[in-house]
Amino acid sequence: MSRPTDALREERYRRHYELLSQDARQRLLSTRFIVAGAGGLGCNLLALLVRVAPVQLEIWDPAVLDAPDLNRQVLYTPQDLGQPKARLAVERLRAINPAIQAVGHVQSLNASSFSELHPTLPQPTSPAHSAVLDCLDSFNARAGLEPIAHKLGAPIFHGGVELWYGQATTLLPGSSYADAFGADFAGKPPAAKPILPHIPAVIASLQLAEILAWCENADSTPLAGVLCVFDGRRHRFDQLRWD
Repeated sequence: MSRPTDALREERYRRHYELLSQDARQRLLSTRFIVAGAGGLGCNLLALLVRVAPVQLEIWDPAVLDAPDLNRQVLYTPQDLGQPKARLAVERLRAINPAIQAVGHVQSLNASSFSELHPTLPQPTSPAHSAVLDCLDSFNARAGLEPIAHKLGAPIFHGGVELWYGQATTLLPGSSYADAFGADFAGKPPAAKPILPHIPAVIASLQLAEILAWCENADSTPLAGVLCVFDGRRHRFDQLRWD
């Protein structure tokens, strides 16, 4: 006799799997998603991603939950205040989709911290093995993601939010933050803290769309070499080529 969990396992992806090729579905399942940041962008992106497939996640965030975070960080509740976001995110994401594989690290992601946990890494046989999800709020912190992505031969799916605005782009292997934002990108000031909740939701949706496009074609996505900027006050999108 079929159990409810068996039926759920068979049915939960039915509404969207037919929109993805078999190769794309396989890439989703075989990719390790290395997530930098479990705040506003990270929460929204992860909540979407685990609904698409039983993915593999490695979530990095050194912070604990503060009251102002609750306006946009959709995985958390007031009862979670003071607890590490990385661990909370893993718990909530497993509740959404028990089939995911997820681990949370309560520390910042950079080349040093990543190497401590992964001292030896096999050379990737294809770019589908890993992907870095940039959900940070500081370009200085983002500089620490590039050595990891380079070592893994992985793309970086960038998202950023500030005030009424957000942006997204994809750095495929061979491209860099300096290509997109200039050689002095690491010196740019951190994002301003005031933020409305719909801004990270929109940008996270763009990041997910890019992930799915990459799963279909690892060599090209709509935002590879393009910065998509969202003006949340005027409901306007603009695209700027940087490649």
